[in-house]
Parts: sequence; structure tokens; C-alpha cells
Amino acid sequence: GGRCVGSKAVVSTQSTGESFQNVWHVSIYIAVAYLVAVYAGERFVQRKHDTKWALAIWNFGLAVFSMWGALNVTWLLIEDLLTVGFEKTVCWKEYYVNRKPLAYWLYLFCLSKFPELFDTAFIILRKAPLQILHTYHHASVLVFSW
Repeated sequence: GGRCVGSKAVVSTQSTGESFQNVWHVSIYIAVAYLVAVYAGERFVQRKHDTKWALAIWNFGLAVFSMWGALNVTWLLIEDLLTVGFEKTVCWKEYYVNRKPLAYWLYLFCLSKFPELFDTAFIILRKAPLQILHTYHHASVLVFSW
């Protein structure tokens, strides 16, 4: 059996010529830079900023992207479960090579982990308490998605 849902299978669908697997270490650098920037930013911001409208627009954009992606992925997976079955849909290592629309949405999902790091800027600008769970979540999800 092959590796289930591996990023290696997405390689041939990417126009950049490099897979996340080939540049996995970049996610570590980004996560470390994020953590440094977050804790430095917490000390740098001196006063509270009103981010209500910017945060609402940001969250709306992320929500629309997430819903659109989930809708596209869900219909593709349901179609494939019904036509090729569970084993090929879930564990066939060539699945993503042959399902370019699904690979495209999963690629965008992985890429979306980078802009999602900026959620923390709103917390810092509001001078709200920054919880370790929030920062750990963003840093680790970025690394694990890659």
C-alpha cells in the first residue's frame, strides 16, 4: 500500500515545479519568524487600535474562501467515493495526480495557512491577551499542512 493522502502526489499538478515536500523546511522558517514577530509585536504595539471593521472584512474573506473550498472538495470527494470507491479515494497514492481540481483546492488550502498567520495581528493591535494555544495553532498548522 501507498502513503495515504501524501503531498508527493500533488507534485505533478503544480505549475511551480516544486512541491511542498521539497520545501518543507520553509514552513519551519516561516513558523519561527511568525513566533518571533508575534512576541516582538506584542511589545512593540503601545496602544489599542480599533480593528473591528478590518477584522470583520478579513474574517469574511477567509470564511468565503473556506466555504468555497469546502464545497468544491466535498462534491469532488462524494463523486469519487461513489464512482471509484473508498480505497482509491482515500489511499491511492496516484489519486491527486489524476484529480487535478481536488489537488488544486488542497494546494490552495496549504497556501492559505500563510495568510492565516496574520489573524494574530488583530489580537496584537487590539492589545488583547495573546494565548499560547492561538500562536501554537497557527505555527503548527502551517508546518503540518506543508
